[in-house]
Amino acid sequence: MSDSRIIKAKHIDYSNYNKVVFVDASGDDGFIFDDENGRNSSKLFLVSAFMTTPNNIEHNNHVLDTIKDELNLDHSKELKSTTLKRHRFASLAYDHFSELRGIAFSEIAFKEKMLNYKDTSYFELVENEKKQLSGLIHSFPFYALQKLQLLNPNDKVLIVFDNMKTIEEKSVLKELEEFNAFGIEYNVVFADSKDPRFTLIQIADAICGTVRDFFETESFSKAFKICNMCKLRMQKCFKSPSGKKRLKKVQLEQKHSIVLNLHSPNEDSRFSINHMFTVPTKVYSNYYFLHCISNKKRS
Repeated sequence: MSDSRIIKAKHIDYSNYNKVVFVDASGDDGFIFDDENGRNSSKLFLVSAFMTTPNNIEHNNHVLDTIKDELNLDHSKELKSTTLKRHRFASLAYDHFSELRGIAFSEIAFKEKMLNYKDTSYFELVENEKKQLSGLIHSFPFYALQKLQLLNPNDKVLIVFDNMKTIEEKSVLKELEEFNAFGIEYNVVFADSKDPRFTLIQIADAICGTVRDFFETESFSKAFKICNMCKLRMQKCFKSPSGKKRLKKVQLEQKHSIVLNLHSPNEDSRFSINHMFTVPTKVYSNYYFLHCISNKKRS
């Protein structure tokens, strides 16, 4: 594939950049649910990006090794989110995620909900067979980090993706170009997460898997339920920020709290989930930790 922005892994020199973004995905981009052969795609397809600076890569790799130590995992072995999910010492490992120097952004596609949006751009993503959804989800964090002013026109950015199929690479590169809102100078490398130079892809993978677990488990909490009054009257829940009384009702699992704090390092992750975006966009409002002003009893 010929693209001047792509750099071969062996030619990477972190000192040429002032921001590095490591990206990995969880789930798949298929839309097969309960077909006659019993096949099922994942309900969620999401990507997480972990952005840091070159001078913090050594520190973050040390944190990664400490996480592996807690899991009795050899440093040469790959840390996978699936390992964290089932390991009995996972809570000890998650404690060290708060020591990471960087910030996370995640994009989550609720694929079953996308099927309900006929004749819209969402449904076009469902029907497109050229990995457009994968390209969109993988590249959106780059755009979002610009809009959040965490990347600016003077930055030179290296974006590190875990290896993917050629058709996905083409889609990612196309969407990145369209999402380069500020004309930022950037390069792309597709690398193996087991390569010693790119092990922080494993951090992106762990963040992504934990975010997926959050939306697959915590989302059933009463904290996210839309009240019956809103369903009956408006088919929409009107919400406003709640105070400390409401916050006390939100008790996240330790692993979810720590990883959400990587997305909102300066705020209480129980109150709002910053640096996340959903497809369809309307789904995101269901995950604010807010109360409904139509029903005073809920506050």
